[in-house]
Amino acid sequence: MFRFARLGPLVPITLLLCLVFAACDSDDTGSPPAVTTGEIAIDAAPDSLDAPWRLGGAAAAAGSGDTLLADMTAGDYTLTWDPVEGWIEPAAQSLSLAAGDTIFFAGVYTASVTPTGTIVIDPGPDDLDAPWTLAGPAPRSGSGDATLEDLPTGVYTLTWGDVDGWITPDPDTRALAADATLSFTGAYIEDIPETGTIVIAPEPAILDAPWILTGPRGETGAGAATLEEMPVGEYRLLWGLVEDWIRPFSSPRTLAADGTLTFAGVYVMHPSVAAAFVPVPAGVFMMGSPTNESGRQFIEARHEVTLTTPFEIFATEVTNEQFAELGTWALDRGYITLDGSVWRDALDGSTAALLDMSAFTCPISHEFAAFNVEAGMEHLPVIVNWYGAAAYCDWLSLREGLSRAYDHATWSCNGDAPYGAGGYRLPTEAEWEYACRAGSVSAFANGPISDLMCDDPVLEKIGWYCGNAAGVIHKVGELDPNDWDLYDMHGNLYEWCNDAYDLYPAGPATDPVGPVGPNDRVIRSGSWGNSAALCRSAFRNHWGPSLTDDAIGFRPARSVPSR
Repeated sequence: MFRFARLGPLVPITLLLCLVFAACDSDDTGSPPAVTTGEIAIDAAPDSLDAPWRLGGAAAAAGSGDTLLADMTAGDYTLTWDPVEGWIEPAAQSLSLAAGDTIFFAGVYTASVTPTGTIVIDPGPDDLDAPWTLAGPAPRSGSGDATLEDLPTGVYTLTWGDVDGWITPDPDTRALAADATLSFTGAYIEDIPETGTIVIAPEPAILDAPWILTGPRGETGAGAATLEEMPVGEYRLLWGLVEDWIRPFSSPRTLAADGTLTFAGVYVMHPSVAAAFVPVPAGVFMMGSPTNESGRQFIEARHEVTLTTPFEIFATEVTNEQFAELGTWALDRGYITLDGSVWRDALDGSTAALLDMSAFTCPISHEFAAFNVEAGMEHLPVIVNWYGAAAYCDWLSLREGLSRAYDHATWSCNGDAPYGAGGYRLPTEAEWEYACRAGSVSAFANGPISDLMCDDPVLEKIGWYCGNAAGVIHKVGELDPNDWDLYDMHGNLYEWCNDAYDLYPAGPATDPVGPVGPNDRVIRSGSWGNSAALCRSAFRNHWGPSLTDDAIGFRPARSVPSR
């Protein structure tokens, strides 16, 4: 109830004097002044709110709670009630104030009550503790069964979270009414995948060889194993390293529903390094080409060379598989490091790049702490720069307990005296041509040249070149060897020699080593894309030692110790 404490009208003392003496008329006629104002009473309920308001019209005002405004100019007025949290404000009112009158603005606030209800969340089965997210006027998230009370009414959407091995129910959208209970029930269905059996069968079984299986379900183990109820899909098995054995390689294979997939891996005992090499006796030969040989170059000046030290040389070019296997051994022992896809040297402070696995010519990759070769590429000759070839020779030496031939700080071979090196190394250019000729004096180890380009019937029996290679590199050892049982000495890939490149010395030479320094290194034999003329025994070429080309590989050699 609106109450005001009011007093009677106050009569100014000047007016009393005028009445007494009849001498103060406001105008010549003697009439009192005209009244032009009135009063505005504002009554807000309940009184405890002290509700705010704003008055506009003939005169403006603002305040809060119950108020009496006196001497307000006559005219039209509008009162607006401002919001109060938790209450619904009255509607605005408009009244007219006449001179000498009083008008009343009364506003009653009513409590604001938000309608609520209850939401029950019930995923099944209960032991899943399935996650969920509730979107709507009052978002929530959680897992498992839940009862959410006093939630504002409105539209809610329940989204169920994924649970491994189960099919997730669809989202559900429903409306919650006042004082009602809304239930979201989600039935998860077990996702039973199609499965099959994987059999892992390493040989010989006595090795208990370790393995890693990757695919829809990864597994690790050792020895023979039968893995049942394996999800269908593509799998790959990586065989682990076993000391003194060459591990097998396996290609990715697909397991079908209700099928059986067998990974059989045959470990081969690592042959002694000597068994992979062919002995070459010391001797004297004519290096270079005679002046009447077809395809001859001036840099092939014929001269007599004496090799006083017998040596052994790898029967084939080093393959991707051999390089990856020994590279894993070197990586495990810190002789190399991995810089992304690049193998880097780690001996004698060297960080020289040895091999880049990102090159399109490289089928080698690194996974599960080992280097692996793309299926079908294992027996192709490896493509590597001179530093990588020299490093491989040193890894062979280290594995066999021999002294290294190369100082990796300078890359000199046994202090520039390669014939005296105790470990494996690249053959000198003289050793390479001597081994290639195998006692022959003709353009090829098996006969003379009859066609300079791509149609030589002699070369095609012993070397891959433009006439028979079909534009690709071939597996090592597929064609006839020379008379000393060395394969692919003509064509397939050029081969790195130890020597830096230079013109031959004038006159006879004994144990020549080539120039000392960072010059291009000699490459010999020609390649799969070359003409017959470039695959002759005497043909010479050279390349930068840090560069890799898709036509250059290598084979190691070693001086035979004196008995």
